[in-house]
Amino acid sequence: QGHREAQYEWARFIEQHSRQASSHVRAVQLYDQAARQGHLHAQLRLGKLFKADEIIGMPLAGADDDTVPRKHSHKRSHAPHLVRALEYFMMAAEQGEREAQFELGQMYAQGLGIPQQFDQSIHWLQLAARQGHARAQFNLAFQYAHGQGVEADLLKAYEWYRISYLCGHAVAKTSMEFTAKKLSPAEVEMANWRADSFMHQIKEHQS
Repeated sequence: QGHREAQYEWARFIEQHSRQASSHVRAVQLYDQAARQGHLHAQLRLGKLFKADEIIGMPLAGADDDTVPRKHSHKRSHAPHLVRALEYFMMAAEQGEREAQFELGQMYAQGLGIPQQFDQSIHWLQLAARQGHARAQFNLAFQYAHGQGVEADLLKAYEWYRISYLCGHAVAKTSMEFTAKKLSPAEVEMANWRADSFMHQIKEHQS
């Protein structure tokens, strides 16, 4: 009857409990029906499936049929499965889903499904980062450190590396310490204060 939550749950059940190709196709169809009714988890799941190129038997944007060899028939910026992934991630990201915002930031930065656009990457990574997404925070710090989409700013890079580390992304520690060596003690102290204030706001929001 078109109930989006039922469509999503049934698709999820099929995906988890059946290995038949026909069942996989049915699951994708149900996810798509739910996604187009605004179901966040369905949108995110389809984005991840398309990005990983795990969709079978579903027409793809830019392809004449589903037999086109997708990975090698186009550049990454125009690969049909990546174009479709971008579409679903965009649906969820525009509703504020932080994982989808992070995925969009990644795809814009790498030119996946769309020509490389660092300014758009920064936009989506910032939205995810401000919601506490540790990997988005790390990538945002990297782009500040290297001036990708923004003017290079080591102070902001350090601040976001520290926030990423405090949010649980352990690999950010090395980058944070490396960047700190390029700053004055006063700058590090200021950035630490900003990062700690941000973490306090995140914890208050979560509570």
